[in-house]
Amino acid sequence: MNASFIIISIIVFALLIAAIWAFAKRKQVKADAGRACLVRGYYYLMNGRNAEALAELKQATLDGHSSSEVYLIIAVLYRRKGELLKAIHLNEGLLMKGELERPAMGIVLRELVKCYRAADTLSKAEDWLAQLPSNVQDHEITLIRADLCSYKNDHESAIRKYKQYAKQSGKSTDKEIAREYIDIARLAGERTQKVKALKQALKHDADNINVYRELAELYFSKGKTAQAMRSIAQIIERDLILCKEDLRQLAELYFQHSSLDELEQLMVAKVMSHSAAVAPYIYLAESHVKKGHHERAIKLLQDYIEENGSKAVVLKHYAKLANDSVLLKIVQIDELYSCKVCGTKYKSYVYVCTKCGSLHSLDYI
Repeated sequence: MNASFIIISIIVFALLIAAIWAFAKRKQVKADAGRACLVRGYYYLMNGRNAEALAELKQATLDGHSSSEVYLIIAVLYRRKGELLKAIHLNEGLLMKGELERPAMGIVLRELVKCYRAADTLSKAEDWLAQLPSNVQDHEITLIRADLCSYKNDHESAIRKYKQYAKQSGKSTDKEIAREYIDIARLAGERTQKVKALKQALKHDADNINVYRELAELYFSKGKTAQAMRSIAQIIERDLILCKEDLRQLAELYFQHSSLDELEQLMVAKVMSHSAAVAPYIYLAESHVKKGHHERAIKLLQDYIEENGSKAVVLKHYAKLANDSVLLKIVQIDELYSCKVCGTKYKSYVYVCTKCGSLHSLDYI
């Protein structure tokens, strides 16, 4: 009996040792796999392969490598990917743990504020910004503070911070500053203050169609028709007509305050100067059609395509005028505009790209 008990005890002990060894081995294998994922993740990150880096780092956390630094990198990658809720959740989780050292906490706070800005929830970003030291020199935080001032209609402060951001980052903020001056003009009580603010806007962004429009409206309201029409003419001369709605509004203004013949002469002058702008060709082609000169319209669009390439909107007009059924099938394109900054395509013109936030960055495809 004692011998059997001893044998059974030895077997049980041996099985227990084997189980412990197997468990430790599996844990070691998992840890090694986690380290491998971590190394690959950092390698992909250094080489700009963000999607692969994200996949490897997520797997590393599942394999036990769940440090705050790894979670922060994953949060950054989620933000860059546009998955803002996941990024916000991770960053808030890191802050709520209360285990971060002061420098690391500052980094996470900055990242969280960037997420809220990207998600267009600046009011929440303000709560976290209050926890950052006022002397933080991160240029992206300066930009967020500028956006927040703009959001709160503190436009003078926004202008100062946009200038500070430009100095820190080396990037232009002229379009943003022009936008602030436009808002200042809209809020100003006196017309002279409005005109002054709009002229400041033009110093920073001389190609902003909205400034010329608003200046024209102010001049019209003061009975200064000649000055108003000069502002409108700048829209044509600077190739700022961005869509058919702009053309319609211009034609309406010239019809009310000058003449459509004058508008046509300006468009002809642009075409004669071999401008690459689409609008003069579209306007004149439609004008020829209204007068019954279909062949002239077709020839005009042919000239544009030969000189400047095949813009989708011009091809569509040409295909319809030429009644080319084959070309009409080819150019059945919904998107006519593309953002010059991020490449996002649109069916109709928008003044602010919804993807990257760039102002007046759309061009014909």
